[in-house]
Amino acid sequence: MPATILTDLGAIPELADDDSIYIVNKSDTTDDAAGSSKKVALSVALVHYDKLASAITGIKTFGTIGGTVGKLILAGSTSGSSILNAAAIAGTTTFTLPGTTGTLAILGLAQTWSGGQTFAEDKFLLENPAATFSYIFSTNAIVGNRVIELPLMAGNDTMVLLAQTQTLTNKVLDNDNNTITNLVNASIKAAAAIDVNKLAALTASEIVLTDGSGFLVSAAVATYPSLAELIHVKGVTSAIQTQLDAKRKQGKETIWIPAGSMRPTVSNGCAPLTDIETTAGRPDMQVLDFDATADEHAQFQVAFPKSWNLGTVTFQAFWTVSAAVTTGIAVALQGVGVANDETIDVVYGTPVVVTDDATATTEKVFVTAESGAITIAGTPADDELTFFRFFRDVSDGNDDMTQDARLLGIKLFYTTDAGDDT
Repeated sequence: MPATILTDLGAIPELADDDSIYIVNKSDTTDDAAGSSKKVALSVALVHYDKLASAITGIKTFGTIGGTVGKLILAGSTSGSSILNAAAIAGTTTFTLPGTTGTLAILGLAQTWSGGQTFAEDKFLLENPAATFSYIFSTNAIVGNRVIELPLMAGNDTMVLLAQTQTLTNKVLDNDNNTITNLVNASIKAAAAIDVNKLAALTASEIVLTDGSGFLVSAAVATYPSLAELIHVKGVTSAIQTQLDAKRKQGKETIWIPAGSMRPTVSNGCAPLTDIETTAGRPDMQVLDFDATADEHAQFQVAFPKSWNLGTVTFQAFWTVSAAVTTGIAVALQGVGVANDETIDVVYGTPVVVTDDATATTEKVFVTAESGAITIAGTPADDELTFFRFFRDVSDGNDDMTQDARLLGIKLFYTTDAGDDT
């Protein structure tokens, strides 16, 4: 073909990928491939596009729209090439290169980005390996630039998300800067050892119990024992009722002294014990008769238990009359204690008198009121024998009965301060 110098590559018809072109020295007019002309494949010629760049102006189309895919091949600096290949897009797309020197970011290529990268839309997508779904990072309507700083990581880690079920490790939550809600007992380990002083304060000096909902409350001492009262059970080692059942109650005790357990005194004694029948087959009365003309006496002895508090005693007289009268009597009791290896020849203590009146009927039991306190003479102590003398005090103003006063017996009251005699 005749030699033609091209000044406009736009005049070259559309070439196929496997076409060849000749690169010819314009001073060489020979019509063959010899000499200074060179046959070059189209793909190689495009690699040397920079030699022709000054001749290309305007928009150039590589390939056929709707047909052959266009390619742009860029030669490597030492070897190889990069092929820019258009995808099957639905319309004309403009690809704008930045105005500064840099490196293109290639999909699927491991690259290091420098500088701040701005994504014009409000979402940043990360696809899964199968390219079927994406993680979408979306921003709110912020009013200024915000910096999200990643910590210095010692290894691979997992991002913590607001609604994701995750277990946090190596985190310190400052209660002053965070609100922790919905804690349950199972969430608190025993090793936490929560100080009871951190609980809400209750009313001072009241006991603590649970209310109907299972919450701790303080209970008023008007309804429940006070702290001072609860202190009394300190040191109890078993069920209190069990211990109480095993112990005798302390306090006032009674000893019944029947007339048959008394003896008339040798001097100024009452009449000897007499059995008086009421009706055959019914109770008989064993009585000691005391005259109305002079004080007459009877005696008995008691060895008190060690549980006795060694204090005063009192008594009640059970008596009856020998005739139907409405007059009264006065009777008294006095006592003295005698210890081991001490003489019995001692003086009784001060007598205490109690009075009573009959009610005009025979064979009735009359019971006096309880007497005042009787002080035992001597120095009462454990393992002593206490002698008592009972007598009718005819000199008392209330003793105006002219008949014998018949004693059935007395109740002797004393006080204990121990549960047993150990």
